[in-house]
Amino acid sequence: MSHIIRITGLMLLAYAGVLYANPQNQPTIKLAVGDHYPPYVSKSSPHYGCVSELVQQAFKAQKLDSQLYWLRWQDAYIQTVNTQYTATFPWAYSKVREKQMHFSAPLYSVPTYAWVKETPGTSYQSLQDLRGSRICLPAGYGALGELGEMIRDKTLKRVSPDSMQQCFNWLAEGKVTAVSAVELEARQALQNLPKAEQQRIQRSFVIRYDEYHLLISRKHPDGKALIERFNQGLRKVQSDERKPVYYGCGLFAHIDQLF
Repeated sequence: MSHIIRITGLMLLAYAGVLYANPQNQPTIKLAVGDHYPPYVSKSSPHYGCVSELVQQAFKAQKLDSQLYWLRWQDAYIQTVNTQYTATFPWAYSKVREKQMHFSAPLYSVPTYAWVKETPGTSYQSLQDLRGSRICLPAGYGALGELGEMIRDKTLKRVSPDSMQQCFNWLAEGKVTAVSAVELEARQALQNLPKAEQQRIQRSFVIRYDEYHLLISRKHPDGKALIERFNQGLRKVQSDERKPVYYGCGLFAHIDQLF
């Protein structure tokens, strides 16, 4: 019986190898994403965002065609779990997601900061200093770790517009006390505010460090094989000395070069 099981397993692996080695048999990879996450994923950014370009180049390195499908972020995740789309990105790790999804190797790793408006006599050094206030994260963005716990405990009130730009607009207008955002995304939003407001908004403290991944549903019949193929392509792209600055969202260049 053990011999039969081993042979069956080898046959399945061989089938998967044939499926993804023969270009004629390779379906287009359907990538579900949201919008308004510049410079990472955005309809208005070059190449639809630097992470979109990184992901599509990684699949291309494995001779796999891919296409972006624009949804609300929550729908992109849920419909990928249900295998209506092949993959979605970029998402940070959580225990709930790990039960539902296969995770790729990290696409990039960045700290998430609390951004606040400078107020005389007020200092914010940690999330605890924000107790009782309003913090902005766009709809579909995960509130993980301590931040998520404080929102669930209602010691912090979360407000969730459709875009990060709206979060920073509200911060400038005094409608929220803080915004949770990574550096590049925050700088992009700040550029669209009046100069006086830009100077008053500052990066306060690190909320958490996260790695971001491409996800494929555990329900997908070829999920593991596709994740491995993607990881191989990602390694090729990230090791390419000719890569342009947008690969990895500027992780291979100084941040100032992107603005």
